[in-house]
Amino acid sequence: MVVRKAYRAFLSPNPLGSQDKFAHAVSNLLSLNSLTAPAIELQGGEFEAVLNGKTLMAVAGDAEVIADGRRVEPWTAFFAREGVMIRSGATAYLSVRGLSAAASGKLPVREGDAFSVQGLNGIADSDLRALRVPHTLRVANGDWLESVARVQRHIGMVLEAVRRGAEQVRVRLNGGEFEVWVLELS
Repeated sequence: MVVRKAYRAFLSPNPLGSQDKFAHAVSNLLSLNSLTAPAIELQGGEFEAVLNGKTLMAVAGDAEVIADGRRVEPWTAFFAREGVMIRSGATAYLSVRGLSAAASGKLPVREGDAFSVQGLNGIADSDLRALRVPHTLRVANGDWLESVARVQRHIGMVLEAVRRGAEQVRVRLNGGEFEVWVLELS
């Protein structure tokens, strides 16, 4: 991954050094990284990078995300092959599957910086349906680690259901619309 544009973008080596520990850790969950993996932190800035092949990425926070020319919702994982562009109105985090960086503290990201990333190793396109955070879990309520654990449990359960063949449906109940995962048992 080679950086084409970076404004108010920083490499944060782990969530403890980030402005929003919760969003940093959740972006790592979504990209199937360790919770303590590095991420690109945008502080009301912009980031653009060129990719060399299919890459799993995730953005958590207040941001507009364009991957390979298509708009992607934040708080979700996505594949990109050619490039990614992010504009952040506040703080947001970009995690890339297997992003490695030898940094002990937060460092500014600059145009031309190159980062190595890991291959996909059996991550299926269908897995992306599970790698998203519902609106109700997008805010750290109380301790940020407990909130991350709730998101991690949710993603784990949904990912297992998706891999078993579950389908997502929308249901209306008492005037509200909800997304539900349905798994047919035989």
